[in-house]
Amino acid sequence: MVKQSWFVDAVNQTGIDMFVILGHNPARATASGSTFGTVFTAIRAIKADTPIQIFGGHSHIRDFAVYDDKTTAL
Repeated sequence: MVKQSWFVDAVNQTGIDMFVILGHNPARATASGSTFGTVFTAIRAIKADTPIQIFGGHSHIRDFAVYDDKTTAL
């Protein structure tokens, strides 16, 4: 997905204040089955300083993760 033109074109838009990612994945990139790390890395490769907020849910536990100084996952 992150290599498809629609994704790259969307991330390359100007005037983006924040990326909001929603998915049926565990919040932590290190969790088994989570694809948020892949999406996070792809966005960061293009937009190094734009904040990212990730909302996930798969394991039915409350979780919070910090990816970098501008990205958190809940």
